[in-house]
Amino acid sequence: LKVSEFKKLDLKFDAILFFGNFIIYFFYFLQYYFLALSLGVSVDFFYLTAVGVLGILISIIPISVAGLGVREGVFIFYLGKVGVSQEHAFLISFLDNAGFSIIFIMVLHIIHKFLSIYLERKGRLRT
Repeated sequence: LKVSEFKKLDLKFDAILFFGNFIIYFFYFLQYYFLALSLGVSVDFFYLTAVGVLGILISIIPISVAGLGVREGVFIFYLGKVGVSQEHAFLISFLDNAGFSIIFIMVLHIIHKFLSIYLERKGRLRT
């Protein structure tokens, strides 16, 4: 972006995008929580969210293919500190990574399309 583009920032447009992303990520971490509950694991939502964020950040480090194994290690280590078994911690991370990521990407795509259509109709979509 050029400096002149920053002068064109629209607070309402940016707020819509911010809250749209907030809702998307809230549901992303809610799926972690529901997955843990479905496996019979009782863990605090905010702790699981923090472990999820840490797992995502650490999986960015290029030490494995697509962060596979790194996220699982983070989940096993940190969830083990609150009494979750290694098997359950591995399943929460792996099932989210393998299965729910596909669902999340589809839902994200649908929400993005609706936001794009809404903003395009309002004449505020910047490409």
